[in-house]
Amino acid sequence: MCPSIRRPRSHIEGETGGGIHLWPVLFLLAFWAHEVAPALFSGRIPTDFLSFYTAAAMFSQGDIYDPHTLRQAPQVTHLSQHIFPYLYPPPLAFYLQPLAHLPLFWAARVWTLLNGLALILLILLVYKLLDTRTPPSTRWIWTLALLYILPFANNIHMGQANIWVLLALTWAFYAWHRGAEGWGGVGVGIAAVLKLMPGVLLLYLLVERRWKAILGATVGAMAFSFPTFFGAGRAQWGHFIHFLGKGGYAQGVAGLFGPAAWPNFSLAGLWSRVLGETPAAARATWISVLLLLIVLLAAHGRSRGRKRQAFWWLAYLTWMIISAPYAYVHHVVYLYPAAVRVLAEGPTTSRWEHWGLPVAALTLASMDWPAYYRFLPLIPRWPSLLANLNLYALLVLFFWALYKGSRRVVLEPQGTGL
Repeated sequence: MCPSIRRPRSHIEGETGGGIHLWPVLFLLAFWAHEVAPALFSGRIPTDFLSFYTAAAMFSQGDIYDPHTLRQAPQVTHLSQHIFPYLYPPPLAFYLQPLAHLPLFWAARVWTLLNGLALILLILLVYKLLDTRTPPSTRWIWTLALLYILPFANNIHMGQANIWVLLALTWAFYAWHRGAEGWGGVGVGIAAVLKLMPGVLLLYLLVERRWKAILGATVGAMAFSFPTFFGAGRAQWGHFIHFLGKGGYAQGVAGLFGPAAWPNFSLAGLWSRVLGETPAAARATWISVLLLLIVLLAAHGRSRGRKRQAFWWLAYLTWMIISAPYAYVHHVVYLYPAAVRVLAEGPTTSRWEHWGLPVAALTLASMDWPAYYRFLPLIPRWPSLLANLNLYALLVLFFWALYKGSRRVVLEPQGTGL
């Protein structure tokens, strides 16, 4: 007689083993119905997807970092809608080339659907990132609460690629959670060649001396980029390097809002509004960015090995957002996996310190404040310091993460690699 086989407990069962919770499914369906479905069935072309689409269409035809090249794409010659410049490494445009063979309207619908499906995968992966000793209801509450608090809806409606980058980063955190250092590094490498800034997590890995993860990031970046090293892709890498060489803090990009425009809440945006788009603003930005980085590296170095890594993820990702030349509301979603982990596995006491303050900061950082600044009686320069609420909220979150990560109390379970 064969011994009985005990069925493993599912990660999405209730505390009593009663099967899948219904309410998380309903919350996710509500998000889809309220945000994804209207974007899917509307007739509009998402602003950022239009840049990706034209870059993919012209990948073999010219310099995709030249806005005039994007406007020459035959699929968009009839459009009056402004096409913003393509700002990212070549692999994103390369892998979107199949969509460029579809008419623009249908390509936008497919991209919105893919973003919605990727979001479901992201939610499930973030849920599985959490400690299984935390009650399933608590894990679901924070996973879904931050889905609504953070600007995922903005990403869907803008047609952004951040959800895919975030999926790669969350895979990295999940792999490290499972002890797969190298595979986690692969996720960082892929994220970095999709949108350059996630490469700052290599600093985190260097401080932690996680050499296998750094090797994995190198292999992942090279493997994911490999198809773009030939033919037209090789030329696009040359154009990209030239494009980076022309950029910098407090410097404009052809076809894009200037760095002083209200939607840009990075440190560069702050100083460009205060000092103008001048060399002085660039110097002030560099000083601010480097000072925050020195504080981050010093605090992390002293606390290395204390098993409070989710706080350091949060700190590095926050610094990544505010140190970029341009930071917009849709970038705040990069905080999702780290924020869910530190909130879901926090203590049951000191609720304002551990829950209230970060939730308030995340909520303020996720709001589209620049849309309301035009109603304020602002005058140039110093009073404009008041109109940087997203940045100030992220700075509060940054220093809170440093403080929590530096404390000696161990919140995360030992042996998880986190």
